Amino acid sequence: MKAIQATPKEVRKIFSDSYVIPDFQRPYSWEREQCETLWDDIVSFHASTPASEERYFLGNIVVNPADGGKWSVVDGQQRLTTLLLLIKAFFMSAGTYPALEKCLRVLDKRTDVLTNELRVKSEVLADDATNLHRIIFDTISGDDNSKLAVNFRYFAERIDEWRRATSNSSDALLNLIDTFLDKIVLLPIECGSDDDALIIFQTINNRGMSLTDADIFKAKLYHSVLESERREFIEDWKQLGKSENAERLFRVLMHIIRAKNGIIDKEIGLRTFFTANKSKYLADWRGIMASLNKINAMNDTWIKMPDKTSIYARKKHFIKTLLYRMHLRLYLFLTMAGYHKW
Repeated sequence: MKAIQATPKEVRKIFSDSYVIPDFQRPYSWEREQCETLWDDIVSFHASTPASEERYFLGNIVVNPADGGKWSVVDGQQRLTTLLLLIKAFFMSAGTYPALEKCLRVLDKRTDVLTNELRVKSEVLADDATNLHRIIFDTISGDDNSKLAVNFRYFAERIDEWRRATSNSSDALLNLIDTFLDKIVLLPIECGSDDDALIIFQTINNRGMSLTDADIFKAKLYHSVLESERREFIEDWKQLGKSENAERLFRVLMHIIRAKNGIIDKEIGLRTFFTANKSKYLADWRGIMASLNKINAMNDTWIKMPDKTSIYARKKHFIKTLLYRMHLRLYLFLTMAGYHKW
């Protein structure tokens, strides 16, 4: 592992750099509750320590170098994107505050003029990039109900409420913005390579973060994909559906691999099986995706039955599920016995 740097930075310094959210990441997903917590924490901190030198630690992000002097965000994309929304809301309320605008948009190094490139660029295969661009450049529609738009409007409303509570004092708002820019701190963990970033990413997520095993496997597989094949991989992954479904498919695949290789010792955890001790099971992304797609095709009968349905439908569902399990168990048996090649 190459040297890893981790130096706390204020929001102002964090957004003096530029970031790319890779397309293997999940779309923006923060809910109102998380935005409420962020806003309340910032306002409470500002009110309790108006003149002190204390700092408020907001959390960490994991990044590694990307093309063009940018940072690729391996972990912390939700936090960074939400902060960009809050910066825009502050900027809109303040009317003029050049330091905020510099946090939103990249400066041309030759002319020192603000460009139309955002400090946080999303390559996620969703509408995140388009929606974020519209918000920052004031072209978002009033009926846009994307999570980005909803959370941006939430921050704008809370800032308006806060201003009314302080008699619309411009000085009070500017002091709050100063606190936000210079006393709110993040810890960027800067890794020297994709490998190191993924190791840190996996370690963090083994200690209580919210990403699933399938998200970890997706990141691992993505890392092994050639740049020219990445779009193909992402489209292939999307066919698996939600991460809960992908995780179930990986669990079936684990049993198939165990049977195929004659592994009969005690079953270990799913994440450990696919990633521990330099596991070779995620080395061939095409083979993995082909296997998952086959399992997914067999999995069509595994449907969730509505709570209210007829006895006949329940019996039919039970029989289909039983047949599916028998089919899968027979396949595992034949694989273990060497009669079928996956």
